[in-house]
Amino acid sequence: MNFNIPNPRVGYKLFLCLYLPYSLKIFKVNINQLILTLLFIPGLFLTCSLSLHAAKTGEEQIIHAWQLRDLHTEKHGVDIDTMINGFHVHNPVFIQSISSSFLGNTGLASIPNFFNERRLYSDFLFIDPFRLYLHNSLENKYYNTKRPFSLIDFSTGGPRRKNEKILNVLHTQNVNPDFNLGFRYLNVNSDGQYQHQQAVTNAISLFSSYEIDNYQLHSNLNLNSVRAFENGGLADDTSLYNEGFETEDHMVRLQDVRNGISNNSFFISQSWQPFFYSGNDTINGTTDSWISSIKLYHVLNYNQYRRTYQDNNPQSGFYEQILINEDQTFDSVYYRSVTNKIMTELPGFNRGSISFNAKAGIENEFLKGSHNIKNDTVFIFDSQSSFNPLTSEPVDTLVTKRNENKYQSNAVVASARGTAGKLFSIWGEGGYFFQGHKSGEYDLKGGLSFDFFEGKNRSIIAAEIQQREITPPMFMDSFSSNHFSWNNQFRRMGESILKGSVTMPERKLAVSANFNLLNNYIYFDTVAYPRQYNDIIPVLNVSLKKDFNFWRLNFRNIVKYQATGNKEILPLPDISLYQSTWYEQKFIRGIMNVQIGFDIYYTSKYRGYAYQPATSQFHLQNQRMLGNYPFLDLFINIKHKRTRVFFKAEHLNSGYISPEYFSVLHYPRNERMFKFGFSWSFYN
Repeated sequence: MNFNIPNPRVGYKLFLCLYLPYSLKIFKVNINQLILTLLFIPGLFLTCSLSLHAAKTGEEQIIHAWQLRDLHTEKHGVDIDTMINGFHVHNPVFIQSISSSFLGNTGLASIPNFFNERRLYSDFLFIDPFRLYLHNSLENKYYNTKRPFSLIDFSTGGPRRKNEKILNVLHTQNVNPDFNLGFRYLNVNSDGQYQHQQAVTNAISLFSSYEIDNYQLHSNLNLNSVRAFENGGLADDTSLYNEGFETEDHMVRLQDVRNGISNNSFFISQSWQPFFYSGNDTINGTTDSWISSIKLYHVLNYNQYRRTYQDNNPQSGFYEQILINEDQTFDSVYYRSVTNKIMTELPGFNRGSISFNAKAGIENEFLKGSHNIKNDTVFIFDSQSSFNPLTSEPVDTLVTKRNENKYQSNAVVASARGTAGKLFSIWGEGGYFFQGHKSGEYDLKGGLSFDFFEGKNRSIIAAEIQQREITPPMFMDSFSSNHFSWNNQFRRMGESILKGSVTMPERKLAVSANFNLLNNYIYFDTVAYPRQYNDIIPVLNVSLKKDFNFWRLNFRNIVKYQATGNKEILPLPDISLYQSTWYEQKFIRGIMNVQIGFDIYYTSKYRGYAYQPATSQFHLQNQRMLGNYPFLDLFINIKHKRTRVFFKAEHLNSGYISPEYFSVLHYPRNERMFKFGFSWSFYN
């Protein structure tokens, strides 16, 4: 497949001068909230007016990739995955973690079982269980390539009507050496093995980067949508023991329920050195001075979320209460956030291999959200029954109402980084809200790392500390729907985190430990209502990863242990294991690599969660224990030049041991499934 821009010169100018401003317009962003974006408009128009240069031909095919770190202002290099090892692990749930609680079908809600792999609730908490399938504007990858680069990644499995398909497409190319454009597309379309659990996800990203001596621009536009059918889990868990049942024969608790989520986001990060000049001016006798290194930053992040939940039979008995409409549930929630940061970086310190720099600025955040509230009943007169309104029959009419909240907050933000060659680095960043809805909220973190030795004994030792207090999300405080309604005044959630790790890349060894202290932790109780635990919960996570090989046999081992101070509030498994063993051999003069092996996943027994589809939240349950079940997969991986292929038998042991393969209450994992996939990367 070949993706070409018909006229790079025209496409480049249209994108910067027309497309980006128009994308803000279609999102209907309040111009008062985006006034800060005007700061660098002259620089943007200057960029649009620059002439283009054709890329050189015949150069070595090299591609560089990076993400933005340090308050989303600085480049941090990342790898492009073209490895054969682990290629058969295609499901985003297992790419994220070796152990997760999820609803069995790809594309449905999930949450990692290890606390250090989770995030505390985001502002729009309904999207959290689906976030791993969506494109995040703050985590976008950017590229610089000397030739157009494309990557097509596809996998499929299961028979008709139980089919699962995952498609990833990436294309990026440089218009000239300074300017790159690209797009990324993800489609997850999975029917599911059980009744009424189809999931369809579409995620589209358009991104660009532009870099010259004194100006850098990174931007991306993301369009995400999720459509998931919710079945509420099995009506009778013991039906799995019926050997004559196919998966579609099991009765489920919900029949015609749909959950829809959409997210549109736009991100732009700019930096400008207004007094920059290169070299010394020998005519005027000036030399490089501190003022030339002053740098200004502007970061804008816009997000719009919408969620709908529809059930055409709310009186099925699944819900404990019906608050608005007994005939049909149609809940809708809307949320919008606009964040602007303006920062400056003062001249840093550079002396030999030692360097230090710092930046600071202000942040403005605007939030707006709305949701259904209980209807009002009013009486109207039926004009057809009589011309006299005083004698006509009154008719009940429901008037749909919504509750809307708007909040604004201001914060100071800062970061600092220092290095001593490649041996030592130290960093810190944070923010404090001093005004508005989030007044008093803060997030401070810092870390250091040492890089010792060289060759096989190279060791990287890192430590990190974080202290934060977070304002509960808007919909934790106030929310109403057809089946749930609450008004809370929760305290800010507090979290203290201490991390440490030792990595030996050449030895393929990584050891890490995280210790969390949670204060005022918010959770969902056994009836799926939010509650706050007004005490401290300690959580310890330890992880060990070691790869080794013997002859043509290769072994990858991951062991994770965790302990929680309150398993009633935070039910977590103690141990999770992942073990992969494969035989590897090269063919065709070493250019084709073949792996044949198996994977084993295991999670120890734990209380686990239930799931409430009406709010898309995992919540506590005390009906049964989960876990203590091994999953066995067989795989074949093949790599030939830039093409990778896998064949996989997933959950091969299904049907041979007791069917206790639930990862969420009433939600079993898929039975045995055969999958196939390929990845093809190419330059053109």
